[in-house]
Amino acid sequence: MSDSETILFEFFETNIKESQLFKLRSKIEKKLKELDKRKLKEEKKKEKKEELKELNKELLYQRKESRNDEIRDWLEDRANTAISLNSNKKETNISLSTHPIKLTHSSISRATNICFNKSVCDNKYFSTSSISIIQLDVGYPNAGLVPLGKLLLFLHDKKLIEEIPTIADFKIFKTFAKNEEQYKKWIKGFSLYYRIHTLASHFLAKQIYFPIDDSYHMISPLVSSSLEHAIYEKVQYSKSKDRKKCRDKKRDGKYYHEISVWYPSLAVLKATGSNHSNASLLNGNRGGRRYLFPSTPPQWESTLNPPLNYTSLFRGEYERRVWKQTKELQEYLLKIKDNNPNMYIRDNVRRNINWIIDTLFNYVAEIQNLKELSGWSQEEGRLKESHRLWLDPYCEDELFQAKRATKEWQDEVCLDFGLWLNKKLEHKEMLFVKINSDRWAKILKGRLREFERDLEVLR
Repeated sequence: MSDSETILFEFFETNIKESQLFKLRSKIEKKLKELDKRKLKEEKKKEKKEELKELNKELLYQRKESRNDEIRDWLEDRANTAISLNSNKKETNISLSTHPIKLTHSSISRATNICFNKSVCDNKYFSTSSISIIQLDVGYPNAGLVPLGKLLLFLHDKKLIEEIPTIADFKIFKTFAKNEEQYKKWIKGFSLYYRIHTLASHFLAKQIYFPIDDSYHMISPLVSSSLEHAIYEKVQYSKSKDRKKCRDKKRDGKYYHEISVWYPSLAVLKATGSNHSNASLLNGNRGGRRYLFPSTPPQWESTLNPPLNYTSLFRGEYERRVWKQTKELQEYLLKIKDNNPNMYIRDNVRRNINWIIDTLFNYVAEIQNLKELSGWSQEEGRLKESHRLWLDPYCEDELFQAKRATKEWQDEVCLDFGLWLNKKLEHKEMLFVKINSDRWAKILKGRLREFERDLEVLR
């Protein structure tokens, strides 16, 4: 059996649903999936393998049978249809393209679909040439020719024919014909499906008439269906079941080893309705969807400023940064409020407090590193002096630095942190008292000393 014969059998097994070959191949695929199941017992696995072996034998036998009946009949019927349509002056041309003349009515009579399938390493522009593997679309004048469009694409993908087949390419059908006369009829019929048209547009296509001197030049803007499909597959993959675990981890704010990709503010443009019979092959496969990405200007990011307008550094920006962490700690404490505190619970609470303090130190470090604003603590504002002393270490005022060096301000900052955290964790079912705020303050105090020692080294 030649390679071309095997490929034609494969086409029927994967594309022509009404054929016996397709039905047998489907059974084999189903059996292979059953064998892949991990919990399958050894005895059952052996039984499935025997069944698979028998199905493969049946497929080989069916190929011999199909050669002389269903494949031959299918080719004969398609050749007769082309000849009949042509004699009635109806359009039969099927073409491969990246830019169909229209996504709907993909092969307007006598109009030219454009095929550009060369990738170019140029990152300056995003275009069809940017795609590493370009999928070609198929245009046809009516839905009855869809299988022939799939055949053209299938044979092209298998490297048996170029974009437009020549008479020599139809030799793949020869071994299926019962005689030379039938083979010649097939060549005539299939040549009517796949033929070269002169470059032309159509009055139903989009057209721009661009004036040149006393005449005009006509421009026909075409949508790249191949590019649209590459974008569609990327977006669909991000929504697929394979990415569900990644999306769930992102939603829960947890680490996951894979990268989460999503496309915000995505719009969908439907190029055709629910009936895709008049659409090009790729456009039909994506249900007529075209994804549009937002072209709005970037959001302005606010500049970080010292919290002069608040009495406490724990309000405002820092509060926004830790609202989720404090909320989660509150929910955890509500769950275990009736339990006797043990080492595990205490360690878990302390761990959560330390995460909140980590965010505090990151925030404070950002404020301290605003060296171009050093001395801001001398400006008028509502912020407590102890908090100013912590946040503005590079202030050049001698009195300010003398107060800072005493480190007495640290006690007030820690106590304020404890009171603030008590307030954030309070709930109608759970009240906190001074002993709790003192505990939070103590945790911060030990870590604040280390933080300040590290700052002294940097200074």
